Formats: sequence, structure tokens, C-alpha cells
Amino acid sequence: MITKRRHNHFVLVAIAGLAWGIAGCGEDTQTAEDDSTTEEVSAASSTFALRCPQVLDADWIGIGGALTQHSIYVGQTVIFPFIDASTSTLTCTIPNPGTAKISRDLPFAPGQIDANCGGKVTIRGLGTQLAGVPPFGGWPFKTQRITANASIDRLRNICHLEVALKPTDVAVKTTMPCRPNSTTNFSCPVNTAPR
Repeated sequence: MITKRRHNHFVLVAIAGLAWGIAGCGEDTQTAEDDSTTEEVSAASSTFALRCPQVLDADWIGIGGALTQHSIYVGQTVIFPFIDASTSTLTCTIPNPGTAKISRDLPFAPGQIDANCGGKVTIRGLGTQLAGVPPFGGWPFKTQRITANASIDRLRNICHLEVALKPTDVAVKTTMPCRPNSTTNFSCPVNTAPR
């Protein structure tokens, strides 16, 4: 009888050990899955999307003083050139502007020399940060200063200034390289800022 009881006790211990081993494997598998999920979440939250401007304004300087023309273009600008590579200069452009122009007419008194008719313009817009670390604000995309084409209407005493919107490339420099992830959005590291 004693031998039989010892045999039963050994069987029970062996079964319990097997069950514990199976449970332990399950825990290891679950831990590995949790670690994988954590890595995916961490990777996903390590960047944010920055969208090209959807509204552009024009800031004029020169004859007639400073003037801002609001909403000279309303629509989604797109990344240009679209190159799948990291860059610290993010550039967006007006898609298919055709022959669109912006212009400004200014009084031009009789007797003034032709050289006095002139002006320059900077076109700008705000990119939108879609996620990441606040404050989000607006990212200041802008062109280089553009010299307007000038003409004088002597009959009406007007200096006419105009700038073609083709091409119109607005850009912003960043503290860290970003890369395109769609035709309108850049993917940037979370600590990236405009500079």
C-alpha cells in the first residue's frame, strides 16, 4: 500500500509540473507579443505628419508700401519634387496653376521715371501638423522674394505689377530631416521644428 501511494503522489507531481510548464510557455508567448506591440506603438508615435499649406497669401513690398493679399490661392498644395528621401527643406507647390497670376495696380504720378515702378512679393502659407508634440501651430512655408513684372500705363497713370503663379514653390527648413509619405504629407521625427 505504501508503494502504491508513493506512485500516485509521483504521478500527481509530474502532472502539476507539466501544467505549470505549459502555463509558463503561454506567459512567455504573451510577453513577446506585448513587447512587439509596444515596439510598434513606439515606432508609430515617433513621427508626426506635416501637411502642405492649403491657403496661400502674398506679401508685397516696394512702391506703394507694404500690402498683403489674402487667399491668393485656396486649395491643397502638393510636395514637389516628390522624392522618397529625407530632407531638411520641405517644399510644396501649387498643382497645375496654368496661367494664373497675382497683380497690383498702383498710382504712378506723371513725371516719375520708369525705374520707380517696381515691387517684390513673397508668397507664404501655413503647413498643418497633424499629430506629435504640441503646440502644433502653423509651419511657415514661403517662397523666396520674387521680383514682379512691371509695366506703366501712362494714360491712366498706373504702375502695374504682376507675378505668375507658375511655378510657385513654398518651402520651410526643419531642424531634423523629414520624408514624404504621401503627395501632400511629410513624415517628421517628433522633435522636429521649423528653423
